[in-house]
Amino acid sequence: MNILYLIDISGSTSDSFEGVPVGDLNGDGRSNTILDAEIASLIALTERIRGLGFSAADVTVTVIPFNGSADPADASAGGIVNAATFSLGAVGEEAIANHLRGLNAGGETNFADALRAANDRLQGLYQGIHPSGAAGFWVPRVVTSVHGDR
Repeated sequence: MNILYLIDISGSTSDSFEGVPVGDLNGDGRSNTILDAEIASLIALTERIRGLGFSAADVTVTVIPFNGSADPADASAGGIVNAATFSLGAVGEEAIANHLRGLNAGGETNFADALRAANDRLQGLYQGIHPSGAAGFWVPRVVTSVHGDR
């Protein structure tokens, strides 16, 4: 099973989150931001998926952060951030959490580029090409974590 997380890291995600406090998960010096809440929810979802008992070899998680574009790679996005694919399992779960904790808010919100990036990644999966290079049929799942006016 392939799971794809689209996570909004636009500037508006640095606003305060008004739910259950989650702390400063990305170490940006601001606690309980929308981005912190997104990170907390995706870490919890990853733990939940792993807890369902799937073999680590059978599950991958791809994280695509986006702001003004998918895979933002400029300073306004808080540094170079690229899509990354991980195998599930204890090591993968920690790698996913660390990747999410490394995200910083900045930039505008552009859902179109994020959806295009997800579609491109999913097209490869539907063609039987796993991000690791393995052949076979892979059923993707998409989880979005967004904040914005539109």
